[in-house]
Amino acid sequence: MLITIVTPSLNRHDYIRNALESLAGQEIDKVEHIIVDGGSTDGTIDMVRRDYPKTTLIVEQDRNLYDAINKGLRAASGDVIGLLNTDDQLLPGALAAVRDGFARHPLADSVCGGCEVRPAGSPLSTPASAVFNSPAMKALRPQDVMSGLILLNGRFFRRQLFNRVGLFDAEFPILADRDFLARCLLSGLRTAVIEPVVYAYGAHAGSLTFSDQINPHCLHEAVRLARHRLAAATTPEEHAFYKRWHGWAVGYELLSLRGTPAASGRMAELTRDAFAKAPGWPMEFLNHLAWHMRTRGERS
Repeated sequence: MLITIVTPSLNRHDYIRNALESLAGQEIDKVEHIIVDGGSTDGTIDMVRRDYPKTTLIVEQDRNLYDAINKGLRAASGDVIGLLNTDDQLLPGALAAVRDGFARHPLADSVCGGCEVRPAGSPLSTPASAVFNSPAMKALRPQDVMSGLILLNGRFFRRQLFNRVGLFDAEFPILADRDFLARCLLSGLRTAVIEPVVYAYGAHAGSLTFSDQINPHCLHEAVRLARHRLAAATTPEEHAFYKRWHGWAVGYELLSLRGTPAASGRMAELTRDAFAKAPGWPMEFLNHLAWHMRTRGERS
């Protein structure tokens, strides 16, 4: 079994060596590593070429993070594909555990292990600030895609899954990961849960994955994504899924806008359009809010 790891990169010289070393330390053979670099000017490209000559390096401009990942996916030769961010690390034994998970579950489309968080750039001996290893979260519930933790980098996928559901949609530069997993679930995704924690996210001020600040662009994109997919839904399952996601996205953005100067226009537009697209959105929001609050302990 060949495992391909895809890493999107742009000016992360201060972090990427730890990521590369964590991959080099995996005690299995048959690993392909593809770095897709958008044109780094901080020495990243020269360092990779000099110190990691076995790595496949694609250097060209891209539209966004997911456009870069898609380039790596198209170039991948592996039977199984995983993603490694430049500021993150694979834990020792991670790929062996993933390989064994697929061997034990030959019908699985995906294998998912636990994830942890520590300061970016810190060694793996640094205590984790958070560990996410809930079996239910790793199995991936529809609600996780809408507002939970999706643990994308703890998930490894058979390449046939991408043939079935497509690549990441770069039209959603913030939430393409959730959109991809939603399409996977709706296609009948079969996930094998493994016990080990396999991935360490590196937390820092510029991290896209972990931030204490609510990103208004993310909230706006969530509404746009849910509306787009709801309008295109062709099955009752798709319609129900995106109807709930739309209700949650609208309600959450409205809550975030309360008390914000000059937000009244956006709130009025959002509310009007929401009722026009899905009149029952408030009930969808409340139903999902109950789940979100009930499971918040998993995300702390």
